[in-house]
Amino acid sequence: MTIRKRLFVLVIVLTVPIVFCAAWIILSAYSDLERDKVKLASLPALETVWQAGIRQGATELPSDVLASYPACAPEKAAGSAAKALSNAHKVIDCVGDEADLAANTVQTTNLLAELVSGQLSDLVVRTAAVVRNSENVAKKTELSHLDSMSVLVGAGQFKVLADQISAISKTGPGAVEEGKETAFSKAAQAYRQANGKFQGALAKVASKVGQGADGTTLDLQPVRDRYTAFLSAIDGLHKVSHSQLSAQLQSTVSDLWMRMWGLPVRFAWCLWLRSEHPGTSADQSFSASSLSTVPFETWPIQMVWRVNCRSPTAIRRFQISPAQ
Repeated sequence: MTIRKRLFVLVIVLTVPIVFCAAWIILSAYSDLERDKVKLASLPALETVWQAGIRQGATELPSDVLASYPACAPEKAAGSAAKALSNAHKVIDCVGDEADLAANTVQTTNLLAELVSGQLSDLVVRTAAVVRNSENVAKKTELSHLDSMSVLVGAGQFKVLADQISAISKTGPGAVEEGKETAFSKAAQAYRQANGKFQGALAKVASKVGQGADGTTLDLQPVRDRYTAFLSAIDGLHKVSHSQLSAQLQSTVSDLWMRMWGLPVRFAWCLWLRSEHPGTSADQSFSASSLSTVPFETWPIQMVWRVNCRSPTAIRRFQISPAQ
């Protein structure tokens, strides 16, 4: 067999794995791309529900969102402010689940998604509930066991979630070097400070709601004042979390587009270069260290096409000798 035929067989043998690997990478990237596009599409809906249902307390949620996510529509309209908040949180949680918003390979993206798609709206619901329970017992001259339990249990549920979010805010996008600040770290710091102050005021109320106590003696003004500041801090954390989540998903989508079409385009260029300039090496700098700059899953294609695109002189380095 002549050297020409041997080279032809080598090219065919090396090209077949490229085709299969490229097809696998394209299909995999396309599947990931479609999932991330669904996630991106859900963000405007989540923001709309947050503004209408959480910030403004609207009893009727945006019809366009409910039309896009019919499975998430409340069974009936809210008849009170508490029910309006609850409905808004349920819709946000449902939309996030339908879009698989918190199913990402990057931990930072998952943390942001969890905040945006349920945790912060749930916190607003629990915070409003504990304030409402406190105001209810403050109207009674003698508290029953159920009265005290309604405040203490609600405060405990609120504290668990509020402290969980505080811990999350220190990790991922909130983990910055000492002396440096980002938009997220500033919002997270403001949230933690407001959370501490609100919990301090709430603890004083909780310590005085034992059975038989006079609820009318409770001073709820510090709780009301810090409640407003706490809601503002929650909204600030939600705003920056939503913005960063959108930016990270956009970046992921761009990377997937490059992963899906970058390799096939380069391989096509490689084949064209070989046909137009047979003696030209498309890549004379192939080395093991160069593989560190590309995703692991594309190593086979990187290795194979660089062999295919090399000049005949370079191919001889693989010890292909002429026919005897």
